[in-house]
Amino acid sequence: MWGFVLIAKNDAFQAFKKVKFLTENKTEHKIKTLRTDRDDEFLSTEFIRLCENEGIERHLTTPYTPQQNGVVERGNRTVMAMVRSLLKGTHMQARFWGEAVRHVVYMLKRLRTKVLGECTPFEAWKGRKPHLAHLRVFGCVAYVKNTAPHLKKIDDRSSPMVYLGVDKGCKAHRVFDPRHDKLQISRDVMFQENYEWTWNASANKDENLPEFMVVDAFDTDEVIVAADVTLRKGRNMSHQLQQP
Repeated sequence: MWGFVLIAKNDAFQAFKKVKFLTENKTEHKIKTLRTDRDDEFLSTEFIRLCENEGIERHLTTPYTPQQNGVVERGNRTVMAMVRSLLKGTHMQARFWGEAVRHVVYMLKRLRTKVLGECTPFEAWKGRKPHLAHLRVFGCVAYVKNTAPHLKKIDDRSSPMVYLGVDKGCKAHRVFDPRHDKLQISRDVMFQENYEWTWNASANKDENLPEFMVVDAFDTDEVIVAADVTLRKGRNMSHQLQQP
């Protein structure tokens, strides 16, 4: 259930150490066998020494024979196919591939697989069904609460950004601000899942975004998210309610 996005292949050893520690700490079971290919990052002196000291049996595939490690290779193929679909479908730049991989792996852990039948990997690992109500459409427009101090009355209370998924180990969302080229973590987000960021326009600091506002319903705690035609209807309704 643990996954890490590697910046370089040389990070494989440190990533395996983290996975090993987290897995054994969570399950109280030792890793007994490790199957990998023969790339240099898996045959380094430190990697071999760690496996020998921990009593981990090594299974190495024959060179140029990825089918001997078919489960991993098929999993990689599935992940990358979904990543391409996410990036192309939302017209996002290729530099967001890491965020797309993070989101895809998060979803795959919470979807049924043929091997587990009606169970998801999350349920097999945690012993309970996953909660999915917090997930949104990857790459959609997200309006993030402006937490800057000393806001003036006419200052914007939210800023449009791009949704990149759920932040690991935190009940919050990962969002990207294209106008300032900055990644943020926030809980106070409202989504427009039917809209995606117009990347060409954002490069010129001229966003083509749907009209958006939040209207507090009268005499209730209900919050109405309005856009486009819905927004105009809400304004007309508010005007009618204000008339004597």
